[in-house]
Amino acid sequence: MSIRPRVLIVNVSSQIGLTMIRELARHGVEVHGLTDDSHGIGCYSRYLAGHAVREVGEGLVNQVRATAARLAPCVVMAISEPDICLLNAYRSELEDVPLLIPDEARMAVVLDKARTREAAEEVGIPVPRVWHARSLAELAHAELRFPVVLKWAQPLAVLPKLRRAGLRLDKFRYCYDRAELEAYLRPFDALGELPVIAEYCPGHGLGQSFFMRRGEALLTFQHRRLHEWPPEGGFSTLCETVPLTMHGELQKQSIALLRRIDWEGPAMVEYRHDPATGHSWLMEINGRFWGSLPLASQSGAEFAWMTYAVLGLRDESVRCVVRSELRCRSLVTEAKWLLRVVCAPHKIQDRSLRFSRLRELAKWIGMFFDPRMRYFVFSLDDPVPALADLLAGAWRRLRRRQEA
Repeated sequence: MSIRPRVLIVNVSSQIGLTMIRELARHGVEVHGLTDDSHGIGCYSRYLAGHAVREVGEGLVNQVRATAARLAPCVVMAISEPDICLLNAYRSELEDVPLLIPDEARMAVVLDKARTREAAEEVGIPVPRVWHARSLAELAHAELRFPVVLKWAQPLAVLPKLRRAGLRLDKFRYCYDRAELEAYLRPFDALGELPVIAEYCPGHGLGQSFFMRRGEALLTFQHRRLHEWPPEGGFSTLCETVPLTMHGELQKQSIALLRRIDWEGPAMVEYRHDPATGHSWLMEINGRFWGSLPLASQSGAEFAWMTYAVLGLRDESVRCVVRSELRCRSLVTEAKWLLRVVCAPHKIQDRSLRFSRLRELAKWIGMFFDPRMRYFVFSLDDPVPALADLLAGAWRRLRRRQEA
């Protein structure tokens, strides 16, 4: 009888890593992790067989090689885009280590928003109108429609340059008139780097997730974002499953898009969906495990297990039974969302969002009694990570107050 390979996950300090640990271990896989924080929530899971603090740069590559050799047989999975790119850059030196990650060519497409847009347009998926300008002077002639949302086309590529100049990389930024736009862009213009300017798309986040193998979707799951952090758009803090009987045509287009870029493995195609009009616009493709993975996993859409079984064990017969009535929330980040909505709504960039403070407070409390509710971190059979998460959140808040 062959020995089932162990798994080494880079990095296990987040809710994504924790979900992967639990999912794989519940299938009998021995899971080890590298972490950038020895107090990261994944390190407290009873399902984790062992962990070590990760090295950086080429040191991480050597650490992965040595750890995989010690745990052999062992496969390696990674979560963040920088880690995936780093491991891909050293694939030739890791030729004896099975890497269950997208290869460099495929990652290059999903990390380049221009190439993603081009592929989407080729299969008929609507994308937001965008304006590319190389300078403020060039932008002066553009016929913009406000509000606009600013995003970087290749954030990982521009991040080092911005850091050296002391500039922060915002995931997005809303601007409501030309004066506000130019004031925000001026420091970047001096650096010779400008983000992409995109038209505003109303609605909520809709994620369609797939496990692709040779052009076939072996697993399909979709969800909608009910709350995000920050509230005007970011990552899920509260989300719910969407039955596969909905958005059927869009699912077909998403699969066609992933076929177009020859995708293998898990991916989430992210849209902005306007229920008032039924229109959906492509935002991006996540070619890595995504923040709302806990909802998928607890609904039976086990993308980490599928990755291990199909790409690691070469067993393409594995299938998942998916439920479609659950909700899932991140308690700590949802508390931040509630504080923003109740105490500081003026900080919400999307001015179309309006909240009743008392109603949102009542709904937030009431969700503790919702039988459909699950949690990103808390689990009855693995409670310590949730306790560690709450204590870490309280400690960070206390330190910020002391520093202020």
